[in-house]
Amino acid sequence: METFIASFKDNSSNTNSMNQLKTLSYGSTTLRLVPNNMLKAVQCSDVPTTKKVGTYNIVNADATTTQDATAQPVYNIAGQPTLVVPTGDFYVEFTPETSQNAIQDLLLQHDLRVEETVAEHAFILSPNQEEVRKNAIDYVATLQKEERLAIVEPDLMADMAQYDFQLPTDELIHKQWYLENHGLDPYNSQHWKYRKGADAKVIEAWRILSEHKGFLSSSDITIAVVDKGFDLSHPDFEDKIIAPRDFHYESSSLVAEPFAVEQDDIDSEGNITTEADHGTSCAGIALAKSNGAGVVGVAPNSKFMPIRYYVANGRFMRLMFRHMMENGADVASCSFGNIGLPMDSQTIRTLRDASIKGRNGRGMVIVFATGNAYDFLQQNEIATHPNVIAVGASTSEDTYAPYSNRTTNMSVVAPGGYGHSGTMTTTDVGFLDALNSSGELVSAGKGKEENPYYRNNAEGTSFACPVVAGVAALVLSANPNLTAKEVKSIIETTADKIGDAGEYDAKGHSPKFGYGRVNAANAVRKALGLSDVDYPTHPPLVDDVPAFSFDYGQTIAATHDVNSEEVTIKYTVHEGNAGKHLVAELEIGLGHDKDNEFELFVQKDKKPVHFPEDFIEKRLAEQPRLELPKIAAGDYFFMVRCINKKSWDYIKGGGNFELTFTFQDAPVA
Repeated sequence: METFIASFKDNSSNTNSMNQLKTLSYGSTTLRLVPNNMLKAVQCSDVPTTKKVGTYNIVNADATTTQDATAQPVYNIAGQPTLVVPTGDFYVEFTPETSQNAIQDLLLQHDLRVEETVAEHAFILSPNQEEVRKNAIDYVATLQKEERLAIVEPDLMADMAQYDFQLPTDELIHKQWYLENHGLDPYNSQHWKYRKGADAKVIEAWRILSEHKGFLSSSDITIAVVDKGFDLSHPDFEDKIIAPRDFHYESSSLVAEPFAVEQDDIDSEGNITTEADHGTSCAGIALAKSNGAGVVGVAPNSKFMPIRYYVANGRFMRLMFRHMMENGADVASCSFGNIGLPMDSQTIRTLRDASIKGRNGRGMVIVFATGNAYDFLQQNEIATHPNVIAVGASTSEDTYAPYSNRTTNMSVVAPGGYGHSGTMTTTDVGFLDALNSSGELVSAGKGKEENPYYRNNAEGTSFACPVVAGVAALVLSANPNLTAKEVKSIIETTADKIGDAGEYDAKGHSPKFGYGRVNAANAVRKALGLSDVDYPTHPPLVDDVPAFSFDYGQTIAATHDVNSEEVTIKYTVHEGNAGKHLVAELEIGLGHDKDNEFELFVQKDKKPVHFPEDFIEKRLAEQPRLELPKIAAGDYFFMVRCINKKSWDYIKGGGNFELTFTFQDAPVA
């Protein structure tokens, strides 16, 4: 794939470029153009490109195309990044006294033809010689010497830089790491939980759509969210709702307040029991509008079709999907892929028919969550239907979310939040008036009082599902003529492989990761007919951990104090010790509580967390010892945590300890 990052820079500061500065009268002003010798403009699509100017594709100057003979030069407006391409034609106005014979003489003299008559003495002229077309800017100076011409201007196309992509201004977007992960903790300073690039590449997809389509997502695309309830008065859903349907109460519209809210539904902590928080949060991830407040959804311009379900048996599935098909749903987001019942015949047929007959025969794109039981789904579970996109969850560290169910039909994983890594920020149902016995405002959802309409603690495949539903809406925004089958294929074939390579079979599929972590940017590129781009992830930031490095052994003294549940030590293994066997031994001070034991974790390249896939080795004991055979060179992070043997809770204040590292040349016995 060709890259244009350097090519699009304004060359006006370059000395050689300044010597080539082209200055010409243009309208009522003076236009200063600088040749951009790194680029050329062609009217063909046989080379990869990420930039268009009018009808031209902008490619690197050394790229080989089928239309190099007619390629036009590219200019920058001096002092600006705006790209300008001359078409090779000219706009001219003859002086009023110029006769028709004189006009014809000038055209013959300069080998020009009339492309368009604008007025009696005004024309668009086109040169017959290709060299003149390519040097249109310079040729203007020649024509301006003609006394019979009052105005001579080159016909130019520009890239409308003033309309370049602008990041939405929603106040919580910096906390939505699943849109774009910068490797920084948006809540605290635990940056090791976030790996730069471990995201769904949504903001990059917006940039591409903005450049090629002029929007972040199409308002012609409708996402149906099927869930237990919604807060339809939420400000992020304003003016987006079409064809709502409550299949719980069989009404034609949904109540504006959250569902299942009654006077006696308040728990001991004053919170309202409601099922509306789940649907509200899922819908927010998929399609929350960009309004300068709160969060922004993956497909922020999409319409919202809220569908409240009561049960998901065949009869209700048929009724719900019939309603969605009749009312124009393009994408269905269903965060209930494991309902306890196998699919009945009606469900199997309903999903098949909707995915083929929906969208006027192009098929509705149907997305299901796989569930959160860390289980292997049976082939008759609803998320395993071959026509749906089955979605598992990944983390902010680009690892497999350990709660996520697996299936041989897994399509992709998407960021779904995970408490030991980063959780998801999204919409919530907010507060309701005077529903407790004291007449006080009480929370109906999981948001905090200072910002009740939003929450930052969402995690689960339920929230990975609407990420992918939003990506499907972006793909259809790029190309609304795609079939549901084609959208599914695009999402699967553009996914990024994460985890160990050994997790994937010869076809590139894994029951844990599907075809990988969803990549909205490359999915949109493929829908537009553009080539993929490699978007790398980066190691997490861990510079806040002090490093210790030595050759043959050293003891590090530290304290597990009352202010922290963990102590992390960074240890660097140099090439000289690669292949040796490292022994790490933790010795606890005599004064520690005998009811406590200590866990010693180790992980390479990042701070460890607490599930088997996330660390190399772990030991729990009063004096734990780790044995690491044939260790590779690199940075290792050892974490010490204290756990109470009676409550099995992690506690603070475990006391002093010493951690000793020893290399051995022979395998540890």
